[in-house]
Amino acid sequence: MAAYFIDPESTLGTCIKAFLLLFIAFFLMETGRPLIAQPELRIIIQFQQTLTQESSDEFDRYLENLLKNNYKVADHSSNNRWILIIPSTLSDNVINDVIKNIKNNTKVKYVESDQLLRKQ
Repeated sequence: MAAYFIDPESTLGTCIKAFLLLFIAFFLMETGRPLIAQPELRIIIQFQQTLTQESSDEFDRYLENLLKNNYKVADHSSNNRWILIIPSTLSDNVINDVIKNIKNNTKVKYVESDQLLRKQ
C-alpha cells in the first residue's frame, strides 16, 4: 500500500480558498436576491345608497383630497361598492387614518381593508 502524506500548509490554503469561495457565493446570492414585492392594498367601501354620477364625482374628489391621487378604483367596482387599490408604499398608519376618515363620511355604510395579501 502506498502511504499518502498530507502537507499541512496546502490543506490550510485549500480551506481558506474554499471558505472565500463560499463567502463570495453567499454574498452574491444575498445581494442579488430580488426583494419580495408587497402587494397593493385594497379598501372595500360599501355605500349607504347607490351613488349617482354627481355623488360619485363628489366622493371621488373627497378621496383625491384624502389620498392625494394615490389610489385607483377597481374596474369591478359598482355604484353600491367601491374597491380602492392603494399602492403598498403608504404606511400602515396612513392607511388606518384614511379608513377612519372614510368611515366618518355620511355616504359610507362600512369600510374595511383587505388584509389577506398584506405581509404580516
